[in-house]
Amino acid sequence: MASPSPLKIVIVGGSLSALMQAITLHQQGHTIQILEQSPTPTPPSHMAGVSIGPDVLAFLSRYDRVSHIPLGIPATQLQSVDHAGQPQPFLRIQRTMTSWDALYFRLRANYDGLASDYIPNPPDPLPTFPDEFPSEARSRARYDYGQRVIDISEIPSTGQLAIVTESTSSSSSNSTKTTTTTTTTTTTTTTHTADLVLGADGPRSIVRQLFLPQSPQSATTNIENHRKYAGYLAWRGIIHESQVPPTTLSLFSSNMTYNIRKHPTHGSHIIVYHIPGPNGSIVPGTRYLNLCWYQNVAAEDLPTLMTDMHGVRHHTTVPRGLVPARIWDSQRALAKNVLDFPEPYMELLRMIDAPFLHLITDYPPAEKTRFLDVRIRRRCMRGGWGSWWGGTGWVVVLLRRKSGSIGLLGRESCIGRGVFGLVSTFRIRRC
Repeated sequence: MASPSPLKIVIVGGSLSALMQAITLHQQGHTIQILEQSPTPTPPSHMAGVSIGPDVLAFLSRYDRVSHIPLGIPATQLQSVDHAGQPQPFLRIQRTMTSWDALYFRLRANYDGLASDYIPNPPDPLPTFPDEFPSEARSRARYDYGQRVIDISEIPSTGQLAIVTESTSSSSSNSTKTTTTTTTTTTTTTTHTADLVLGADGPRSIVRQLFLPQSPQSATTNIENHRKYAGYLAWRGIIHESQVPPTTLSLFSSNMTYNIRKHPTHGSHIIVYHIPGPNGSIVPGTRYLNLCWYQNVAAEDLPTLMTDMHGVRHHTTVPRGLVPARIWDSQRALAKNVLDFPEPYMELLRMIDAPFLHLITDYPPAEKTRFLDVRIRRRCMRGGWGSWWGGTGWVVVLLRRKSGSIGLLGRESCIGRGVFGLVSTFRIRRC
């Protein structure tokens, strides 16, 4: 249904939650501009498992115009595997298991018509207004990458918001006399305007820094220091199912398979399930098994674990292929000799050559919120249409993951009549 008063809306961040917000608002007739700081048109592959729950399924049933292309693989039960290699079912479920990449490119196809190997022929946009052409509807959905937001402020004369971004570009020139190449980097500052700004730029959110005040004790520290290590981390890896012996493969088919290993210092929780293969294929023989191993690790061990093979220390994620071989060999030895993982899990761990490592952190919500000297909040509470900002997902509260799949929250209950209120645990209240 078209909004009676279409707005110009800027969404800071261009990942899954941002795209779901953008699709919903665009269908209401608003003009949407996503500002993504990644320097490439599409983000690097995550290849992380995503468990699609009821809220996202409801969203897709309403807005997905490429539903004829399968998104994921059904999982019908939760189970464990004992040391005899036998499955031990304990709960019937109905879940769709997919990958971050498959969902991201589906959302991009529905939002701004991006063609990809996942969705080669995206649909034309649906006009919202009776006299709107598809090309006009498409022009209302922009995805601008390489745009790092550095400031958001109110424009007093118009009541709109000004969003300032920085972008960098590089150019090379060759010297004919010295045969050397000189690279010049140029930084460009751009100011965008909007009636509404929605923050969806993740746990290191610039929107959070600007609008959720820090405590006096942390006001002078780096944003990374505001996040608290939760006491455990996640090892992730994928295995193409063509590498897995048939008996082991059948054990994990159509299931989410858990195993919990208790230990005084290295307590662990491992989960395995299928996700789509390259380009989103769900044809048997082309898919991946996704493995996620949560492990309790003492904080003093993190400097070693979070340093990659080139000696670079990472804050939250050591990317795939950069975990030192000696570290991963040590982990597999721990799984076998100390934690005594059943053989089917060990078989998969031995097949993973390039894991990636992710630190689990908490980022609790701020006790107070202050938006442009509070004046905007009062206007919103009275029902006015003044400029406003909102946040979603990890921007406002970073909740640790409790299972091996990524829970997609943050879209439900987020859309008011063009005005957003404050996020409370992944939900945005209407004003």
